[in-house]
Amino acid sequence: ELRSEITIQLIDVMEEDNNKQTAEFFRTEIMQIASVVKSETQPIEDSDKFWRNIKDAVADVSKPKLDDAISDHVGVAEALGKLLEDIIVYAQSAHSRNERVSGELFNQPKPVDWIIDDFAVEAQNFADTLTLVATLAAASLSWQLTGVFKSVNLNPAVGSAIISAIIPFIAFGSITNGSRYKSRNEEAREEFFDEQMLPMLMEVFSCLTARERSEMPLEKNAYVVMLEEQISRFEETIRYYGEEEPTELRAEFDSLKAKGSVESIQPLKDLLARHLVPVKYQENSYIQQNLRGLYLTLEAIEGLACSSTMRDSTRINTADESPALKLYEELLNFQPTFERSLQRGVIKYGFYKERAWRHHHIPAILSYFYEKLCHLFCLGKSAGFVSSCFCPISIRTLFLKNKLEQLSSANSEHQHALRRRAQEFRVLYHATKESLVTSFIIVSAWISFVAAILATIGNIGRAAAPGNGGLEFIAMISAYTFGLFAPITAVLAIIYLARKEMHLIKLNVRMGSIMVNTVNESEETN
Repeated sequence: ELRSEITIQLIDVMEEDNNKQTAEFFRTEIMQIASVVKSETQPIEDSDKFWRNIKDAVADVSKPKLDDAISDHVGVAEALGKLLEDIIVYAQSAHSRNERVSGELFNQPKPVDWIIDDFAVEAQNFADTLTLVATLAAASLSWQLTGVFKSVNLNPAVGSAIISAIIPFIAFGSITNGSRYKSRNEEAREEFFDEQMLPMLMEVFSCLTARERSEMPLEKNAYVVMLEEQISRFEETIRYYGEEEPTELRAEFDSLKAKGSVESIQPLKDLLARHLVPVKYQENSYIQQNLRGLYLTLEAIEGLACSSTMRDSTRINTADESPALKLYEELLNFQPTFERSLQRGVIKYGFYKERAWRHHHIPAILSYFYEKLCHLFCLGKSAGFVSSCFCPISIRTLFLKNKLEQLSSANSEHQHALRRRAQEFRVLYHATKESLVTSFIIVSAWISFVAAILATIGNIGRAAAPGNGGLEFIAMISAYTFGLFAPITAVLAIIYLARKEMHLIKLNVRMGSIMVNTVNESEETN
């Protein structure tokens, strides 16, 4: 097909070159020769052999005065054909090896900071710094209390000050790493709300029956909310490019909402497909892209109406609410609570994030203990408590994830899509939980940081000016702080190490079972 196309293009070039006699010869003779060569019982895969047969056939039937013109044009067509064949072969080979993108950067594994889970690499490394901080704090405190090296006239305060001076650097590293890790999890939660929450509502809304959808107010209709956002985004794009704003689009959408139903969407589709995209904004592909997303949403609404009609015809009507409707109402109630829990703010100095007072580390620690208390009394299993304002956001997220999994098992039509949404909710749960747990590390590191600085100042002052009451008080405060929070830091390190060990054990067991199954399958095959 490629060679025939090249031959046809070659004839057109000859006609443009005012060589009508040569073009006519190609049209009558060469096309017949090419069709004969192409229709052979053994197709000619070798390009050189194909064009050699063409040249031999031309030499037998051509006239002497046309030889030069024919040889020139055939040579050009042969070179062009080989070039295009090389491109096609290279593209096929690159496609089979997943190398269609020239930059290998796109084929590299995703970075570790892309994963949102309780097995993230940063979380595994926290235990190392926590262990080191607890060890140095204990060493500084024991040196200060026991009076080591008194026999050689070495003041214990000097050794304690030296060890205490090392702790702030390690603690500050824990603060920055923990703050970045917390910010990454919070950004994942923000991205979920901005990018995935509304599509998830649309997915659950598509599981409702036609009667449930018709009784749903338009302000709660996920597809109407999506259309509203897309139209607003389109209008912002129009203002950005300085184009004329289409008042007819907003007027058509308002009339659609005034009808109280989104079933009659054909006028809006006609406006997009017949006027806005091909006529009014045909020169700007960015604007057309926004209109394309709007049109796809209208197509989804139209397809939803057809699929729901077919599904309702085979369903037995019951007076009870469907599980999909209950879940949809719970997601709508969850949305404003989830939005209030987001920690949107500016990150300064690479790690410090500005946030509301209720989102700071101390309230986060209290929320973490409150969540554990709710788990202890099994309140997370009560639907009434989960729907109330007293339920922690992490328990509510886990509850909705389980509901999505149950709905995916009961709904075969949307099973895979709902299972994917449940997986996204699982990621949201881990992001919420990791954000709360990381506050423990950050607060512990800040206390160690401040206590180490006070211990260094107090011990240096005690060594330089013995008997100074103020310096003695500073040293005593730092000693009590170390004695109180060093065990807490050590316990946190143990928790992280134990969690890491459990993950590695589970991973080892799972990989071992996969290897055993693979070996058994290979033995059965042999």
